[in-house]
Amino acid sequence: MDSNLGINNTALVTPYFIPRQSKKKRNLGDGFIKAAIERRIGEFKSDLTFSTREEPSKSEVRRLISAGTIIIGGANMLSDDFSPWPNFDVDLLSDDRLRFFPFGIGINGIPKRNRGFTRKASEIIKGIHRNIEYSSWRCPNTVSILEASFPELKGRFVMTGCPVIYDSPIFQKQKFHEGIKKVAVTITERDDFFEREYLTLIDVKRNFPNADKFLVLHQDFRPKSFVQSALMKSKDKVYLRRIEVLHQLARDMGYSIIAPKTELECRQFYEGIDIHVGSRLHAHLNFLSRNKRSFLTYVDDRCLGFSEFYRFPLITPGSLEEHLDFDFEIVRGKVFESWRNMRKFLKQLPGVA
Repeated sequence: MDSNLGINNTALVTPYFIPRQSKKKRNLGDGFIKAAIERRIGEFKSDLTFSTREEPSKSEVRRLISAGTIIIGGANMLSDDFSPWPNFDVDLLSDDRLRFFPFGIGINGIPKRNRGFTRKASEIIKGIHRNIEYSSWRCPNTVSILEASFPELKGRFVMTGCPVIYDSPIFQKQKFHEGIKKVAVTITERDDFFEREYLTLIDVKRNFPNADKFLVLHQDFRPKSFVQSALMKSKDKVYLRRIEVLHQLARDMGYSIIAPKTELECRQFYEGIDIHVGSRLHAHLNFLSRNKRSFLTYVDDRCLGFSEFYRFPLITPGSLEEHLDFDFEIVRGKVFESWRNMRKFLKQLPGVA
């Protein structure tokens, strides 16, 4: 199911790359998305890869125009002020040489960020579809919001799922791996995370007492130096302290803490892991794509559309045991269903048969 075809002159804008001056922490999940898109259409050139978090320079805009085809690849980018990058020039969408393709993007999921599109965001979404037939969105809830806001474009927002779920093993119809010797737990350090994630660590320890257990950080919020720590605001220090306490509690329970520096390092580490439990959606999708069992902890509505379509359970701390016999073949069947939509979208892209 993997494509061996490359696209020599296609650009990518992705949140995986963080501007140097930004205080944001890189999210490995965005890197998983980038890698999954490359499995479909080939590797992106470094000089044609840009950040959604930073306005491109004039010379970079010229490179984008030269590329012609621009993939927008991110996770929860569809908010009320949706834009490929900050200060986006809507006039670019009038250039017939340019085609922007949203690829597996989902709703922001935080209610205050999905109340209704701004005028500029509406212009951008309509403008994108002047030059393409279909766009790719990751869950039915995302498509529903778009179709309600832009009824004239109904049928052109394609529910493709996230590209991360489409890796070769899940298409091979082999039984899902049932090993339990090595377990990875992921956490989402957002809002009131502490109790949820602490109870998840306890739940995993109780259900897999003899397994090697790893706490894998998809975002490492720990300061890189004493200077960074000293310059932190008081509220940030309180937040960091909660993370440090959670890490220590994990160590006390026998977990090893793993902080991969890149998505590739993380995915390679996961190859040696039998099962995943936790709140990082793209870790969950990665395991499923590799024919391995995974149980996703509910954090917010970003994951609801996925759960409802692919029919996997959402776990609350303490409920893992009752889901351990879940039939993952249900998920595989739904992956084949959404793959048909993904193929429909992919056929528009240059070099994809």
